[in-house]
Amino acid sequence: MPKLRFSSKLLSFLVLGLVHNAYAIDKFDTSTQTLTIPQVLVGTTTYNNVVLKLKDFSLVSIDPNPQTGISNGDFLMQFVSATLQGGQAKITIALTSLGRDKEVEVGDDGELAKARFTDDQGNIYDPSLVQVRNKSSQPPTRYIKYQFNADIPSNVVLTYDNVPASAKSIALLDLKLFYSDAKFRIGNIPLQNLDSSPVFK
Repeated sequence: MPKLRFSSKLLSFLVLGLVHNAYAIDKFDTSTQTLTIPQVLVGTTTYNNVVLKLKDFSLVSIDPNPQTGISNGDFLMQFVSATLQGGQAKITIALTSLGRDKEVEVGDDGELAKARFTDDQGNIYDPSLVQVRNKSSQPPTRYIKYQFNADIPSNVVLTYDNVPASAKSIALLDLKLFYSDAKFRIGNIPLQNLDSSPVFK
């Protein structure tokens, strides 16, 4: 296996990029002083399970009230669930506008808003329906303009049609909110197949 050589400057950019673009969790082993990063994107090449040896590593400070999820631009995104049933995939996330009320477009407007889903077989889907709280897009429109209240999470359900039962995971969810700088790219998320889930009586 080839060794990856990173300068300290490049490493800092990689770590910052991971904060915004990865869903999988980084792991630090205190006994070996190694940091395992699930995915690192260098140029157009993605490296999986990159292990870094950290020497004289110590925690300087930590936010006493951490936010779980991925912050980008002026929004926080938190993954909730991903299900597949009857050929329909539903990806549920929570979006929070940070610090102020903000109206944005969520979904696919064909130009600047995007919510593209790629499955583990390489099939690409655009949403057929977008729901934010009690509001839904109206077909044939595949996006919704919604006013997010400051610092209050709102559940967003993205529905995708014609997804085969053989799809096992979300290889990539590429989300871009219009009227915002927020962009999110997350992947390696299992799809829960409700058609094959056992029924308990």
